[in-house]
Amino acid sequence: TSSGQEQPYGKIYLEDSKGQIANDFWDTKYGSNQKASLKLEELFGKRIFDFPKSTILLKTLITLGSNNNDLILDFFAGSGTTADAVMQLNAEDASTGSAQVGNRKFILAQLPELIDQKNNKTAYNFVKNELNVEEPTIFEITKERIIRSSKKIQEENQQSITNYELEITKLKNEIQIEDTKAKIQNLKLKIQNLTKQDLGFKIFETMPIWEDYNFEADELNSQFNLFDESKLTQEDVKALLVTWKTYDGVSLTQTIQETDLNGYTAYYSNGKLYLMDKGFKTKNLKTLLEKIDSDKDFNPTSIIAFGYHFESKNLREISENIKSYANKKSIDIDFITRY
Repeated sequence: TSSGQEQPYGKIYLEDSKGQIANDFWDTKYGSNQKASLKLEELFGKRIFDFPKSTILLKTLITLGSNNNDLILDFFAGSGTTADAVMQLNAEDASTGSAQVGNRKFILAQLPELIDQKNNKTAYNFVKNELNVEEPTIFEITKERIIRSSKKIQEENQQSITNYELEITKLKNEIQIEDTKAKIQNLKLKIQNLTKQDLGFKIFETMPIWEDYNFEADELNSQFNLFDESKLTQEDVKALLVTWKTYDGVSLTQTIQETDLNGYTAYYSNGKLYLMDKGFKTKNLKTLLEKIDSDKDFNPTSIIAFGYHFESKNLREISENIKSYANKKSIDIDFITRY
């Protein structure tokens, strides 16, 4: 310091105070990468992923940083340890016999990063030959880890249920006292909790729809077609729908309801109605307005149209009629055109 008078405090090292260095302490308490690799190897039957996260560490962090009904998000899923840890925690909660059952959910994001055949031949061959995926990616390992972890936990849950049922039978043959009745009730609650545990999951995939477009023109002009909607497949449109509904605050887990408007399929969820396909005509608009008027469970506050699939005059017709109807009924409905 500027005065030169200060002296450092004495240092006490962890290895001196507790007889073990920091790394050993951490590995013992939270699990090392080596142990995590062995656990993953048991699940897959071979070593296909280097340096996976420890489920013990993940379970500790999830327990410290969340409640038992929270949503756990992992943007870099890797081998899928976070999903495994969440499912394990829910199963452990169920086995305690508590009325507060763990109902954590998870969202994992993983790029379809190609597996280098030279650097990781085992993983590449596993995905290509055993999972029958033509272009092996890390995502396939993530997905397979969740599938196998879920199956393993289901098997463990079933074994626990069998053990609890045997214990209940044994207790029923004993003299029935209050303590015995309480034990039986607790075991029945554990069985109920384990039976109800949700070990399923959904996969949402983003689809690249811009790959075949040429953006090398020196400048854009009114005659330049930036987007050729004829190249869009039905899968592309569905991927776009998932993107839009997420942007609009509709969760990935919330179902989109297909709504028949006199031969035209619209998509409805959480007050949002999406008009994604071609072929929307005046008769479909009439049916839409009639449905809003008559169906108490159908209350779109926003109607969103994929502009490339509509002519300008159609968009004007829809917009004017929606506005007129909303004013007449004194309700708020926004008509939005997106591209």
